[in-house]
Amino acid sequence: MANNASRKLKERNRKIFYWLMISLPLLQFFIFYICVNINSLILAFKSYSVTEGESFVFLDNFATVIKAIFKDTSISTAFTNSAIVWFVGLCVGSTLALFFSFYVYKKYFGSGLFRVMLFMPQIISSIVLVIMFRYFMVYALPEFLEPFGTKVPDLLADPNTAWGTILFYTLWTGFGTSTMMYVGAMNNISDSIVEYAKLDGFTPMKEFIFITVPMVFPTVSTFITVGLAAVFTNQMALYQFYAGNAEPQLWTVGYYLYVSVQKAGNAEYPYLSAFGLVLTFITAPVTLIVKKLLEKYGPGVN
Repeated sequence: MANNASRKLKERNRKIFYWLMISLPLLQFFIFYICVNINSLILAFKSYSVTEGESFVFLDNFATVIKAIFKDTSISTAFTNSAIVWFVGLCVGSTLALFFSFYVYKKYFGSGLFRVMLFMPQIISSIVLVIMFRYFMVYALPEFLEPFGTKVPDLLADPNTAWGTILFYTLWTGFGTSTMMYVGAMNNISDSIVEYAKLDGFTPMKEFIFITVPMVFPTVSTFITVGLAAVFTNQMALYQFYAGNAEPQLWTVGYYLYVSVQKAGNAEYPYLSAFGLVLTFITAPVTLIVKKLLEKYGPGVN
């Protein structure tokens, strides 16, 4: 009986501790997300006119959003570009970040320089970084290639090269955080496992594939999930490069919404609120499904 009472007391104390710890995040979520955004949620079901003011229109705004997604070429292009940015970031960005992280983690030649160069975009203001990148592309790169007889146009002004140039910039500036996180996860790998792999004749590539990646896969999974959740908010620094004047073929959904909110009046806010909810309805279930699949089938669980 005494043992049973002791277990019940421990279980009760554990639950009390759990709810005390989780109460503050829940309160913050309620105040800073629910309360702040409740008006935006309600606004998605309203319309506004100068003469009649606000009125409920129920799902009309959502119907307008869905029609715009499929019929407005600028918006459909923005969706395509957002998907491309996410996919390239996943396949190219994440893969290169893992390789660079492994290189830094193993302390190979120049790893300290790589660490600084990759993390530099995270400690410099984004506006300053964009100015530096633009100056390099407009002035430094042509000057460097001119002795070789190669003339380089303004890659950011030419519609044929602007998209690829900004995509490269986005990948480069995204390396820093992921590299630091991956290196931190790799540093937690037990030295005994690495030593056993060396004794077993593992090459660095085999160590990377069969030991390092599975051991840090929870971190990889987190980046994939977070990146997928933010697929429609990534604006590729287009506003820093072009302000509100980027060509439609360069738009992402994040840039379109950011510029639209800046230019919107009262009549446009309900449409934009509905647009945001539609994006949530798309990304939320997909993100949760991908998260479950990564947890179930990821190499870190085998």
